[in-house]
Amino acid sequence: MSPHKNYINGTWTDSSTGKVSVSTNPADVNEVVGEFQASDANDAARAVESASAAASVWSTMSPLARGGFLMAAAEYLGNHAERYAQAITKECGKAIVEARGEVGRAVALLQYY
Repeated sequence: MSPHKNYINGTWTDSSTGKVSVSTNPADVNEVVGEFQASDANDAARAVESASAAASVWSTMSPLARGGFLMAAAEYLGNHAERYAQAITKECGKAIVEARGEVGRAVALLQYY
């Protein structure tokens, strides 16, 4: 399993620490759910700077265009809801019914905004 990377400024990148953290299933600590970047303040600062630059571009788009992106994200998440609910359950130990509800709420929020 290769570690998940940070997405900063349109690029998938390793953390500046060069380290990863392992996430395990709380119901079975022998099951590795994933490996994630052990990011630090430098990574966060780069991400915030990139997001700030993107916000200025985002603000020039019409509300209809921005809404289109959010609706596309809602559709994608809704079409893959079970996959994300299963991932939440494995990573957090949340009951599957609650995880499905969490994904459903995320879809609803994306549709609302």
